[in-house]
Amino acid sequence: MLANVESYDKLSVEQRSQLRRIMLCISDTTDKVVKLPGVSSDDQRLLKKAEDRYVKHH
Repeated sequence: MLANVESYDKLSVEQRSQLRRIMLCISDTTDKVVKLPGVSSDDQRLLKKAEDRYVKHH
């Protein structure tokens, strides 16, 4: 979906909606994974940082 897309504005309304759902799913999954036992604090930080970076840029 995002191949060769330079701007969010170039996506159709349907593509934007799909992308929002995907981003929410990624965020929800990340929130659950960081709370799992055995996930180190370093991994928690990296996951949250990656999630924040992804959400800000898309």
